[in-house]
Amino acid sequence: MWILDEPTAAVDAEAEATIYQQLAELKGDRTVIVISHRPESLKAVDRVVGFPRL
Repeated sequence: MWILDEPTAAVDAEAEATIYQQLAELKGDRTVIVISHRPESLKAVDRVVGFPRL
């Protein structure tokens, strides 16, 4: 299992796309949890889990 908290927060859009492409190729059968505040970062995920604001 990999847990990534804002893995692309400090990169531009082109680098972000490359990172997520490589992540998809490398993850294999692992579960990957990505924490992000940017909806663009979540385009390639299988499931989005959100929490209501309190």
